[in-house]
Amino acid sequence: MQTGMIRLLVCYLLFFLSGSSLAAVYKWVDEQGQVHYGDKPTVDSSKEISVEQSTTENETRENETAEENDRSEYQKRVLDSMQQERKRKQEIKAREKDDRAKRKQNCQRARKRLQDIVNARYLYKKGDDGEQTVYTEGQRKAATERARAQVKKYCQ
Repeated sequence: MQTGMIRLLVCYLLFFLSGSSLAAVYKWVDEQGQVHYGDKPTVDSSKEISVEQSTTENETRENETAEENDRSEYQKRVLDSMQQERKRKQEIKAREKDDRAKRKQNCQRARKRLQDIVNARYLYKKGDDGEQTVYTEGQRKAATERARAQVKKYCQ
């Protein structure tokens, strides 16, 4: 049982300590012109070359964290944009509601005015001196048409 544990420990140590970052890589060309690579220089013309190491676990975590930060920033911008759009739509709806209320009020006033003109026995206007002048039949028809135009304008 102990020898199995020792072997396992030795395997782990060899695995973790035998990384490519600990060994140098050499390159040389033989007499036939073939390029060779190795971990030990074999001839005087061997040159040590640098080999790019794969990303470490920490670098991978850093990259993932940066990607997550970018993703969360993008989500935040999208959510902010959606919230602004929602607010803009709510403002438009509120303005439309106010416009409808004003239009309804104007419609009611115009209908009341038309009804008053039609039902009145006679119409008159006050002059600058306070004296009342009764409308002629033509003036009454013109006032009625103006009132109908107002009803049409506000009630459709």
